[in-house]
Amino acid sequence: MRTFALITAALTTVALTACEPMDGDPGVYADVLPDSRLEVNLPVELDGARTKDWSEAYLFTARVTSDVNNLVGGILTTVGAVTQFPASWSDEEANTAVWGPFADALDPVETVLSVHYEPTTDEYDWAIAQRPKELAGDDTAWVAVIAGHVDAGATRDDSTGWMAIDFTAANELNPNQTATGTFGVTYDIDPDGVSAEAGFEGFTDGGDEVDAYYRYGQDFGGDGFMDLVWTEDLHPGPVGDETLAMRSRWLSTGEGRADAVVFDGDLAAPGALTDCWDTAFEVAYYDQSWSDEEDRGEEAACAFDQAEWNEEDAPEPID
Repeated sequence: MRTFALITAALTTVALTACEPMDGDPGVYADVLPDSRLEVNLPVELDGARTKDWSEAYLFTARVTSDVNNLVGGILTTVGAVTQFPASWSDEEANTAVWGPFADALDPVETVLSVHYEPTTDEYDWAIAQRPKELAGDDTAWVAVIAGHVDAGATRDDSTGWMAIDFTAANELNPNQTATGTFGVTYDIDPDGVSAEAGFEGFTDGGDEVDAYYRYGQDFGGDGFMDLVWTEDLHPGPVGDETLAMRSRWLSTGEGRADAVVFDGDLAAPGALTDCWDTAFEVAYYDQSWSDEEDRGEEAACAFDQAEWNEEDAPEPID
């Protein structure tokens, strides 16, 4: 994953209330910013009260996609809502617009959104920045806690870029935000769908630090996939956890298939796993090679008739 640089220049070099709004419409910046299309569209169970033979591969994939959606979706919803209103400050010559500052009564910080367009490269940089309320009026006190970049050639329907979150910076400004570490995502949106790579580095919210890296892709019709790598004690013994590298795929109807290779730990040789689920997310077919557990179902019941693997470099394990 690329290194994510927080973009702060547009926020530390402007006076937020010194100029009149520019003649152009800074709201057009919102058209190229990332939005809810980055959320993973894995179908979810709506009736969790039913007792069923859940597919473990589905449950794991659903937990990861839920984490991604909760994190990314909340940010993008905020950006979308803010940019529906006229910018609080803008400068036509600087090609910069700022929304805010915003703050609730009990917030120890105030927040702004800044978008800067660079016409020489046709690129956009954007950031959400915060500063302590007691430093209101000090435009050198802004700290970017979320930042993003949109590559040249972006349109409403076709764009590439990245965004990053600095949880540690947010925590230092506001201890009510308890998480620390960083999160980043690179994305490619086109009229048919989206692909993305996302990861956490040194992330913790009260537990152990997590370094996680995964990639996903989906078309807007509902079909998608996710590549995951994680460690788990599947075969108890003196050595430790095994590592699983899995590609999980699903259809818009909800059914799907996961194939994984399992290695290291206490396994004498690498193993393999296939876990297919039906539209109710119950096991349709299950087979694994590292124990005497019997197969369940028939492979013919799988939504995809063959295994599929990631052809690029595998992501790092999730501890």
